[in-house]
Amino acid sequence: MDITNSYSEEVRKAIEADFLLLDTDHKNAFLAAHNLDASMPDFTNATLPQLWSMEIFMLKSLSQDQLSRRMWIIREKFRLQAGDAVFGVYLANLPEAITDTALKQGVSSEGYLLLKEDAVNITRQMQRMNYYRMQRNLAINEKKEVPIVLFFGLLIAGIAMFSLTNHTTTGQSWQLILLTVYFGMIGAVVSLLQRLEQASNTSTNFTDSAINSTDIGHGMSKSYMISLVVSGAVFSVLVYLLSRSQLVNILDLLPKPDVNAECNISASQNFIGKFLCAPYDSAQTAKLLILCFISGFAERFVPDVLDSLIRRAKN
Repeated sequence: MDITNSYSEEVRKAIEADFLLLDTDHKNAFLAAHNLDASMPDFTNATLPQLWSMEIFMLKSLSQDQLSRRMWIIREKFRLQAGDAVFGVYLANLPEAITDTALKQGVSSEGYLLLKEDAVNITRQMQRMNYYRMQRNLAINEKKEVPIVLFFGLLIAGIAMFSLTNHTTTGQSWQLILLTVYFGMIGAVVSLLQRLEQASNTSTNFTDSAINSTDIGHGMSKSYMISLVVSGAVFSVLVYLLSRSQLVNILDLLPKPDVNAECNISASQNFIGKFLCAPYDSAQTAKLLILCFISGFAERFVPDVLDSLIRRAKN
């Protein structure tokens, strides 16, 4: 069940419960207004706009006592959605006849009409905010497909590459380079998923518009996501080179290769051979791969290390 259907189901159940509270005249008026069978009213085929219209109709049909009791719940829901600041302004501008104090003492007939208008207005505002929240979450869920596809694509590609490079000594030497690139890209993909998850948990603002609800779709395009994965790969290679060169090592963060270890590669005398020959033990290799993951996950990690190197070079 997607986000829209799940929300619609919640609204439908609430309307069915409110329908039972109506008197006979209001029930008949409700059924006639929404073309429902009086013998067996069925709300399951109603669209979300129709359900919202039914919700407003229900509020207008509640008796004075029912609406007064319901208003406490409506205002609390509005406070949770709009925030304390907006809710405080709302309370400050309420007419005296429908304030919380008036609700405790019992509203008058004139106050009942004002209370009905207030309940309808607040409910419409919450419907608007719920709509924008749904649109935002739908856009976020669509964007989640891209990093998930990238993750499984990288997983399959990684397995294939290691299978192909596992037959020769030189091929096995490439595995560390491939691992650094792979962990950097995986870190970037996980970072994308975390950002999307944080965006979906962000509360909806009272002043949000349709543009705000879909801005995630414009801000995180496919090209932007792919560029982050590519950056993760480049940064991970830089982490590998920095660890080999030991040009900068803040707080002993980068792994240290064993400079006395011998490299048993036939091409060890040329540049490629020296590049491939990475005499790390298991602990240092794990440290290297963790840093490669971090370089993809945290965009500023490698640039900050490079900035530190540049400052040291200037000094």
